[in-house]
Amino acid sequence: MIKKAGVAIIAMYMFTWIGAWGTEAYYMSRTAESYYAHGQEIGNSNLLEGGPDWSVLVVPIVPFVTYTESKYIVGPSHAAGSSRVCIWYGLGEYPLWVIESWIA
Repeated sequence: MIKKAGVAIIAMYMFTWIGAWGTEAYYMSRTAESYYAHGQEIGNSNLLEGGPDWSVLVVPIVPFVTYTESKYIVGPSHAAGSSRVCIWYGLGEYPLWVIESWIA
């Protein structure tokens, strides 16, 4: 019985980690690509060569609650990121506590 409960808890943590990372990675990549495309449309010469850069770190605290750090960089004059604790609900996330946000 204890083994089954342990396996179930580990499975919920893994499900939270993989699902929340996928959700956040999708959001970051779409945001970065959108800002990059807009910069190209208006002829901004300060864009990164080869496209935008983004990164995501997700650590499950308890199942369906995560600590998330994410950032994107479009060029030297346009970047943003944040650190936050979120509830992940499958299709998105709800921030409970934004620890730090920055925009450059």
